[in-house]
Amino acid sequence: MKKLFTLLLFTLTALPSIVLADIAPEPDVFTDVQEYDDAYWEIRWLKEDGILSGYPDGSFHPDDTINRAEFSKILAIAAYEFDAESADFTSWLDFYDIDQDAWYAPYLHKLYDENVISGYSDKSFKPDNDVNFAEAAKMTMLAFDSGELSSNGAWYQPYVDMVEDLGATPESITSPDQLITRAEMAVMIYETAQAREAQ
Repeated sequence: MKKLFTLLLFTLTALPSIVLADIAPEPDVFTDVQEYDDAYWEIRWLKEDGILSGYPDGSFHPDDTINRAEFSKILAIAAYEFDAESADFTSWLDFYDIDQDAWYAPYLHKLYDENVISGYSDKSFKPDNDVNFAEAAKMTMLAFDSGELSSNGAWYQPYVDMVEDLGATPESITSPDQLITRAEMAVMIYETAQAREAQ
């Protein structure tokens, strides 16, 4: 009788946790990205597609700016499904400020080989510099080969115009020299990828 009572008590106490596990909502894509955030679905799509991985603590920092090394990694994966683990490069990156063994070097190699990046006139790449919208637009359009460029205005204008034509300009962007956030980057990459698939 005592054994039966113990078994019944265990079943009753375990049942609520089992039921709650069945009906509990799935956690958000990152700990600091919620479903009501502007770029939630774009960030979620990029994570589920293996393009974004976030930080070790499970966060994404959507409102932080993104530097050139980080942007290059995400772009190489998104545009070329690039796998750094299986990459084998014999070329040498011709940037004086690049560590050839850095975590980001394989991604730069890929973008360099695809003529997406060329660096600055002083032979630097400035991997730690934050990316502005003009730079992000040029790199993204070149990587995705998104169509014929116009020849209007400043060096960045054809790329900015193309991003606009694709509907990939985040609403929060107001000028070409505006530094982009990680959330804005996600919108640009997602919308460009979707537009290319639809072509």
